[in-house]
Amino acid sequence: MNVPTGKDSRNANTLLLKSAGGQEEAMRNTDRIVRCLLPEIEGREVLEVACGTAEFSLSAARWAKRVTCIDIEESRLDERVKKQDNICFRVMDASKMDFEGEAFDTIIVYNAIYHIKDQYDEILEECRRVLKPEGHIFLISTWKLDLALMREKFGGIQGPMEGEHFVGEEYSNQGKGIREGGIIRLGK
Repeated sequence: MNVPTGKDSRNANTLLLKSAGGQEEAMRNTDRIVRCLLPEIEGREVLEVACGTAEFSLSAARWAKRVTCIDIEESRLDERVKKQDNICFRVMDASKMDFEGEAFDTIIVYNAIYHIKDQYDEILEECRRVLKPEGHIFLISTWKLDLALMREKFGGIQGPMEGEHFVGEEYSNQGKGIREGGIIRLGK
């Protein structure tokens, strides 16, 4: 059984876990979140919006059929993305995507709410346009700036919420979820 032992000083988004044999293994927050969302990612067409380094895309690519990640610029992109066969990065304005309608099963906005706050409504409208009818959009945050905006927009972030929005608890059972953060699921 893995038990959290603290933060890895090399990467704030990496947790050190002790395995049953006492060895430490690294598990990034993105890997933990992908595990929680596996039914929404495994074998599916996934889009990560405002991807930055594309850390989430790298974690999701192990399970997804294909991951497309977009950002307004390429400067922060992790070089490993270009080496993955099932990840496609494109420089693109998320408020004016040039994808066909209903192209993606799952859309992820990971730690980017603060960065897109001024275009949130336009970006959400575009996400819904390119989302397949049965798909979901996930707003995921492990950053305080994003969490504050999520609370402001969607209300309390402590447990399940009314309507189409819910957070955290359903994705944090059995110690697999994010410890400090939120996940909000939106439909088409």
